[in-house]
Amino acid sequence: MEIEVSESKISSLLYDFHKLLQADSEYKVFVFQTKTEADVLDAVSTLKTAVEHYQSKSASKFLLCGWSTQLNQFSFHELG
Repeated sequence: MEIEVSESKISSLLYDFHKLLQADSEYKVFVFQTKTEADVLDAVSTLKTAVEHYQSKSASKFLLCGWSTQLNQFSFHELG
């Protein structure tokens, strides 16, 4: 599990997410924070692309939990 709680640019999110990609685990959870729901969806799209391009040793299932500070709510997305 990786958590990025500061409202960050996608480059900062990717830095932490790449650490998660390298972990050998069947289930991986990434919790992050952005301002708007659109930012959450942009981040999810970018993280999905990272998963698709990473050459993993084993298959994993991802749960992406994006917190929108504007809406004060989570958006959950499953990959894999």
